[in-house]
Amino acid sequence: NYDNVAAMAEGVIVGGLDNMRYATGVQTASETQSESGNLSYAGRVNYNYGNKYLLEIAARYDASTNFAPEYRWGFFPSVSAGWVISDEPFFKNNITAVDFLKLRGSLGFMGGDATKAYNWLTSYSIQTGKGAVFGGNADRPLIVSPNNAMANRNARWDNNTKYNFGIDAQFLKNRLSLSLDAFYDHRYNMLTALTSSVPLLVGATLPSENFASVDGFGYEFSLGWTDKITNDWSYRINTFLTWNDNKQLKVDVDKGKIGTYEDPIGQSTDMGVQGYSYLGMFRTQQEVESFIAKNPNYTIFGAAPKPGMLYYEDIRGPKDASGQFTAPDGKITDADQKFLTKKANNHYGIGFNVSTTYKNLSISAVMGASFGGQSVIESAARSQATLTANRPQFWADHWTPENTAAAYPSPYYRDNYNVVSEFWFANSLSLGMRNFNISYGLPAKLAKSVGLSSLKVYLVSVNPFNFYNPYSYKTYSGSYDAYPTLRSFSLGLNVGL
Repeated sequence: NYDNVAAMAEGVIVGGLDNMRYATGVQTASETQSESGNLSYAGRVNYNYGNKYLLEIAARYDASTNFAPEYRWGFFPSVSAGWVISDEPFFKNNITAVDFLKLRGSLGFMGGDATKAYNWLTSYSIQTGKGAVFGGNADRPLIVSPNNAMANRNARWDNNTKYNFGIDAQFLKNRLSLSLDAFYDHRYNMLTALTSSVPLLVGATLPSENFASVDGFGYEFSLGWTDKITNDWSYRINTFLTWNDNKQLKVDVDKGKIGTYEDPIGQSTDMGVQGYSYLGMFRTQQEVESFIAKNPNYTIFGAAPKPGMLYYEDIRGPKDASGQFTAPDGKITDADQKFLTKKANNHYGIGFNVSTTYKNLSISAVMGASFGGQSVIESAARSQATLTANRPQFWADHWTPENTAAAYPSPYYRDNYNVVSEFWFANSLSLGMRNFNISYGLPAKLAKSVGLSSLKVYLVSVNPFNFYNPYSYKTYSGSYDAYPTLRSFSLGLNVGL
């Protein structure tokens, strides 16, 4: 529950106290109140029979003021079960190579309240000086205006049915461990504020409604090894591979995209990198004339081809009256874009974690990689330089009449090259050490000899090493003109008295 009061006074007396009494002008005050909340009841029942048969039933009963009173509460149960097959007699007596094997699965019915509070209720505000004046020149009166153009009292919790299946196994005297997890999420009745599919005649912002449906899925495979070299020296290695994606079943989409290459229905939210199909760079006037002879009336965003320009594939013409694209027309426009790759983001991830302990010395490192997408040199780095904004060093090798074999186009034709195309592709692989820790604890006898119960020194580093970076002008993530990814080192000391 919030109650905010704000006050202002004009004509402040110079040198006066920080008090509204030390002002001689107009004083105004305003007050706003808001109230919101969530309430949850949760319960869980566990059943364990001989550490072999495992069952858990859980439930939540949640309330949110984002919904009208009649739809405020949502009930979200879940159940999970596990079976340790390796403890079964038929398994123990016949399969000795497997020390531990467990099958597990879960089913949950979840929900969300991702909508603006009180969108189910039409609220009003009093505004002065906005009313109509009839018969004279009097001041415009006040009006009572709605804060939200439309309300939706029928909005309720959205639904998310989650399935998960997993296998855990151990081998070689429990030193080698293996895990496999797979998940499938079916989200429906998702709270969505429709914009793209709404006719312009509506003339108002629509409230959220239970509309969209998206499926998500993925898996994770991990492999670990734990062992000792001596009684004082142990180590652990763990690796994993993950993948995830989704599929849009019902979403808010512009009617003009339905049936075209941009139609997202049945597609992942990551449909790939959208841009222009790069064919080459005009390096001489002869190349331009030869190309024009084969492609008369060819233009690139309304400009005639010139040396130093990039040129692209003419894929289609503008849309006709039925909303479908026409045949190629020899002119490069927005209509000639397509999805150049299957994916834009990295959907695969790899992790490699290693740790070792020798007596009081411990060392650990977390390394990771992601791949499967397509990176693009961002617009800020592609753009033409200005008096107050430099550009990356790679632009030094740009086209000029004296440097026709340059790696990059002429910066002069900025509208020609500052678009997404294969020309600006970069490898999306990310590979580096994300965290490194080393610590040493002084033996207890030595610590006691100096009057301490314990003494430990440690070094922690975040992003200490990057093993691969496709960019020459920035770190592996972030933008050219944004704050870079930081590398930090922390040295600490823990003292016990």
